[in-house]
Amino acid sequence: MRKFLYMLIVCLLAVFIAACQEDKVLKQKNEIYQLLDENKLDAAIAKLKAYKSAFAQDEYYYNLGTTYLQKAGFGVFDFARDLLDMDKNDDNAFTKILVKKMLKDEAKVGLDSLESVFDKENNSSTQCTYLSYKKLASIYQQNACLLINPSLMIYLNKDEKDLSSNQKNTFMSLPKILEFNKAISKTGTIDGKPIGADTLVDIITKKDPNVKIEIDAKNLDATTDLLTSKDTLRAMGQLRFVNDDEASADDKAKAFLKEVCETCNYDNLDKPEYKAKVKKALESYIKGQKS
Repeated sequence: MRKFLYMLIVCLLAVFIAACQEDKVLKQKNEIYQLLDENKLDAAIAKLKAYKSAFAQDEYYYNLGTTYLQKAGFGVFDFARDLLDMDKNDDNAFTKILVKKMLKDEAKVGLDSLESVFDKENNSSTQCTYLSYKKLASIYQQNACLLINPSLMIYLNKDEKDLSSNQKNTFMSLPKILEFNKAISKTGTIDGKPIGADTLVDIITKKDPNVKIEIDAKNLDATTDLLTSKDTLRAMGQLRFVNDDEASADDKAKAFLKEVCETCNYDNLDKPEYKAKVKKALESYIKGQKS
């Protein structure tokens, strides 16, 4: 009997401790959500980092990532609303929305955090296509995918039977797009200052920027290295030709490369002799000139 009572007390204590732990976790989460509701983003980030153990990995990195994106002016709901309201008759509307939201440093920190929602074996590039997204059990991974691969927001509004094979397997890497756009903004300068979002949109959409752009030579090499990466070209190709439903990722990448460097060969970009050609073409591209 005594043994039974002892075991009962132990069990009751375990339940009590677990309930207290749950109450503590709930209190910590509510503190963070209250700060987010009040738009106190720096304080929310500090609390998130302090209370990391209160969250599962995917929930923690999702909340951290979206809070940093909010700091960059890239709020999840605002972004979704912008996409729904964009001008369907403007082929460059999608590009304009993305580029204008992604030049702040917090955007990169936010996207890096969203990448951490996934593990190394099943990363965002394999999990965030239309077909893989449908199989994700975690709501945090699903929502992270919508930001890492924003083309999903377009395709998820359509029936699967109406989508082409290319659309179902499209992966538009927002982190790669951000990396390249940030590099261009630092490589081209206007009156000694980095290119702003409006001018960057003009460059990418092949519209005359109508301003004098100088080249910062120390950043040109790094931007050239990005342009010789097929991952970067695929991401920029998906952004530039998001409305082309039939072209493959590589076809779009080749088309984007042609816009920058008409005589460059997509299959030979890793050869050293091509780097000088790409570099020269990139300089003309940034200045709004034909290569």
